[in-house]
Order: sequence, then structure tokens, then C-alpha cells
Amino acid sequence: LFYKITFFDNLRTTMRIFALLTILLLRRTLAQQRPSLNATKFDRSVSYRNNYCDVLSQVYGNVVKLPFALKGRNLNLAFVDYTSTSDESIFFGLNEMGEVKRSDAGLFVMLIDELATRAGFTWRDSFAAIPLLNSEEDVNRTWTELLLWTTDTYDVAVDFFAKTPERIALGVSFPDGWYDSSVILVGRSGEGELSLFSFFRPFTVGVWLMIGVFIVFTGLLYWFLARVDTVSDARDLGDKPLSAIFLASLAFTSNFEFRPNTASAQLMAFSWSFWALIVGAAYTANLANFLINRERTISHVTNLNQAVLYQTPPRH
Repeated sequence: LFYKITFFDNLRTTMRIFALLTILLLRRTLAQQRPSLNATKFDRSVSYRNNYCDVLSQVYGNVVKLPFALKGRNLNLAFVDYTSTSDESIFFGLNEMGEVKRSDAGLFVMLIDELATRAGFTWRDSFAAIPLLNSEEDVNRTWTELLLWTTDTYDVAVDFFAKTPERIALGVSFPDGWYDSSVILVGRSGEGELSLFSFFRPFTVGVWLMIGVFIVFTGLLYWFLARVDTVSDARDLGDKPLSAIFLASLAFTSNFEFRPNTASAQLMAFSWSFWALIVGAAYTANLANFLINRERTISHVTNLNQAVLYQTPPRH
């Protein structure tokens, strides 16, 4: 009886410990959904930035690899809160309880969660939701000022801030982003000129060689059918292989001169004419594109200043 009572007491104790751990884990999980860092916007008297000098020294000293430098650490992040907007809330938004949404939490949350899983750091215990810029409260404030304040107050600013030379010069470090909004210049390398052999341009050399091989092979095959069965074609091609090759080449110019009589010759003639139809249509379309040549004055620009100087129109 004593052993039975002791066994049940131990079992009850184990169940209580298990239930307590479950409650603690659930509370921790739920607590991670609410912003816990609440610095007033543009207030520089409060800072939640961590010191990562030791991490940087370990990376430079090859003590730890860069992908694992933040493993086991907790980062203080700042998200721009788009809850009040209808369209951009897909990036980050809170529910009615002021918590991160359980489902459809937003693109930024998904990206940071994936990054945290790969790098081994945590962030949901300490993050902030920064209100959007307001023309009444944030008079004459810019997104660059918001970015500078956020990076000075928190470890990471999570938003689609554009990577500009001005912001880089101010000391903002941008990682390799998922959204490229950099300015690029697109121009023509030069205008093609018409020449005597422009009609060859629609196809490459390899394609032209294969077309020639198919013409010769088809002509010889049709000649072989006519030689085996003299009634395969209305003409007498039994001893005229070059004539069969010539007739096969005419199919490429949309002229069909075969006169098949037997089923085998008719099947082959149909296959060859259908192939010639497809290739001819492709050639005609490409040739029309290559032969369009308009005279244009081209300004070669390499930067935005030259584009303004030459008054180059923007192209989308």
C-alpha cells in the first residue's frame, strides 16, 4: 500500500510539473505577440540597441562564422506599423488586441521569422511597432529621419526603406534586400544597319545548317521512296535525287511541288509541308522584326546628371 501511494503521489507530481511547464510555454508564446518596446517616436533619450562589438570581433577573428554570429541572441527590432492602412497592412499589422496576428501576420514578420530560424536568434520578446509618419504630429519630418531615429534606437529597422546614397552616407547599413528599388539606366547599345545578308538574321547559323540538313535528308528520303516504288510520285524521280532535293527545298518557300500517289509518300509529304509551314511562319515574324529600322538620335548616358543634361525621356 505504501508503494502504491508513493507511486500515485509521484505520478500526480509529474503531471503537475508537466502542466505547469505547458502553461509557461503557452504564456511565453502568447507574450511574444505583443510589442514590448515603446519608445516615443523621434525621442533619442531612450535606446534599445545592443552592443555587438564582441560579435563583430569574433567574426573578423574567424572564431565564429557569419551565418551563426547571432545564434542564441535576442534582437530588439522595430517594425513600421501599417495597421491603420488597408493595403500596406500586408507587410506588418496588429490585431484589435494590439498583438501580432496569429495568421497572416504580414510579409515582414514572415521574413524575420525565417531569418531568425536560420540564424538562431529571437526577436518576439522585444520588438516595437512604430507609428506611420503623420503630417500633423510629425511636421516636416521625412522617412530618412524616421529611419535614422529607428536605427539609433533599435538594433534593426524592419521596413522597405529604399537604399539611397544619402542614407548610406548618413551611416545606415543595408543588408542584401528582397526588394530592389535602385535606380538603373537602360539604353540601346546601337542601331542595327541593313546589309545584303540581313535576311539571314532571323535564325542563327546553327538553325540554318539544320534546315539545310533537313532539306537534303527529306529530298533523298523522298527519292528513295520513288526509287523503291515507281508510282510513289507522279513524276519519274527514280534516277533524279537532285530533283527530289530541289522539290523539298521549294517547300520552305511555301511552294509544294511533290505529287505523292502512295500512302507512305503522302504521309511524308504532309509531315514535310507542315514542318515548312511552322519554320516559314517563324522566319517571317522574325524577319519583320529585324527589318524594322528607324533612325534615332541616341544619347549615351551613364548617370542621372547626363540624363538631365541630354534631356533623355524616361522609359518604363
